[in-house]
Amino acid sequence: MSEYLEGSNFNKALEPCNGTGTTIDLSAYSLELYANGVETASAKLVLSVSLNNGETYVVYHRDAIPKLRSKCNLENVNI
Repeated sequence: MSEYLEGSNFNKALEPCNGTGTTIDLSAYSLELYANGVETASAKLVLSVSLNNGETYVVYHRDAIPKLRSKCNLENVNI
């Protein structure tokens, strides 16, 4: 992760990045939500994108403000 954003209300985003030197397939990974210290994930998101070296991919909450949404790649309700 290169960035985690938790602003007011629903202005939240996660930014996975690729600094490996080669292209990676993010479908081999998932983002899971563990809210309020629980031991079981309440949501899971599998990304179906490949990232070239140096690229980022930003997942945002669907109710984020338009200015944040305009800079992101994928809408999600659970982050």
